Amino acid sequence: ALQRSGARPADLDVIGAHGTATGDGDLNETRAIHRALGDRADEVPVVATKPLHGHLLGAASAAETAVLVRAMEAGVLPPTANLQKRDPECDLDYVSDGPRRGRFATAMKIAAGFGGQISAMVLARF
Repeated sequence: ALQRSGARPADLDVIGAHGTATGDGDLNETRAIHRALGDRADEVPVVATKPLHGHLLGAASAAETAVLVRAMEAGVLPPTANLQKRDPECDLDYVSDGPRRGRFATAMKIAAGFGGQISAMVLARF
């Protein structure tokens, strides 16, 4: 998604993770973010809204993207609900201690679905 959009890891202000809250899912998503962003992975805040709305089957990506776009517009990232105990290998900057304010102009959204489907897109505010 970064390559196709022309964005660089340095351009990202936030990552909207799918956040399955499963050991394998969260670890694989964390590893993918590290692989895609390199050294920058630790600096980009990560949010996941799935704990707020649950499993939406085919609508998950659309709902998560809508929340991320609204958060970017408002300049407020929602915390990842119920994130209390972290796997030591899931070592990113997960927003979990309350809303985070700032200017979030460029985001990468990761979405996952049944059967191993996964997608990523870059969203930019102009």
